[in-house]
Amino acid sequence: MQLIDSAPYIRFADVLKLTNQRGPSKTYDCRLIYALNGQATIAFEDHRVELVRCSAVTFQSGTRYTI
Repeated sequence: MQLIDSAPYIRFADVLKLTNQRGPSKTYDCRLIYALNGQATIAFEDHRVELVRCSAVTFQSGTRYTI
């Protein structure tokens, strides 16, 4: 499946420039994080995801994460 096939309803979109660690945060809605440039690591309770340019991650509400 491609990201375009998911047909998400996007309530809010923003461009963030992260230079320091953010979090931990707990979501109250589903999230889609897309990396325009650079790289980052998103740490969840049981695993980590490496984001690089043009990659994305989605996760459910109630998920605790740190970028």
